[in-house]
Amino acid sequence: MAISTINLKSFGLADPNADKMLMWDDSESAFAITGTGFDVASITGATALAVPPDGDDEINISDGGTLKRLDVKLMQNRPLFFAYHDTTLTLANSTTTKLAFNTEVIDTDGVYDHSSTIGRITIPSGMDGIWLFGTKVACPGIDANELIRTELHINGDNTTNYYGTAYNFIPSGTNQTQTQNTVIVVECDASDYVEWYLMQNSGDSQDLASKKGNNCVYGWRIAGGEQ
Repeated sequence: MAISTINLKSFGLADPNADKMLMWDDSESAFAITGTGFDVASITGATALAVPPDGDDEINISDGGTLKRLDVKLMQNRPLFFAYHDTTLTLANSTTTKLAFNTEVIDTDGVYDHSSTIGRITIPSGMDGIWLFGTKVACPGIDANELIRTELHINGDNTTNYYGTAYNFIPSGTNQTQTQNTVIVVECDASDYVEWYLMQNSGDSQDLASKKGNNCVYGWRIAGGEQ
């Protein structure tokens, strides 16, 4: 039998326009009014989000036909970090020195260690995938035919998981400041750790200035870069 009209007052609801739900109660074999219910506005996104969502805000998606919740950060270029050193950092001659920058400007998910194993980036669980890592250094005291070289090491390995840059020579002059910008895109697994190193062969120790615009490391996980 088709029911075209239901008089909610007959169910004891004084205000037929109130937010209630009409449901079938199997135990009573009858209809019942229950709960505070909801209206259309509460399920159609009627309220605008006027600010960027937090990383742990969630949206619903269909995963192969199964409805699941998804953290927004999995669709963003994050984790994201940027760090520099708040004092000068001394680089020994002809030695590969870790860029242990101790001051964070941003670190959305706590991946950059600025206090214990300084300068280490650890890939958190669930954040494996394609990452971009970059550094900028400005090393003083470089003369003609001397060089600087930046290196990216993964899991402490400077052989199989070592990403070096080309040797960057000063063609002429003395006491020059040699600047090098390096960007590397690489696939990382959860729990991998990444560190930047620099080598200079000026014949003396050199100090990197404490300027975040000159000497810094940064990086982020690239959204949509999963293999």
